[in-house]
Amino acid sequence: MKKKFFNPELNQYDYYTEVWLPETVTVKDEKDILVINHYWKDKDGELWGDFDNPMENVYRSFVEYRQKKGF
Repeated sequence: MKKKFFNPELNQYDYYTEVWLPETVTVKDEKDILVINHYWKDKDGELWGDFDNPMENVYRSFVEYRQKKGF
């Protein structure tokens, strides 16, 4: 999926391609938590967090952490 966003760091609008990547993260005392993170890739191949929800991948990590701990 492609979507047009305003990138405040570049101060411009552009089209970005949606990307989902499996990544291993550490949350608190738990290492190697597998999370499927969400990014938007620009025309140069750089990955950006969601401009409308910049904490999205952090929340995903904590959801997986809670599940792993049985919370």
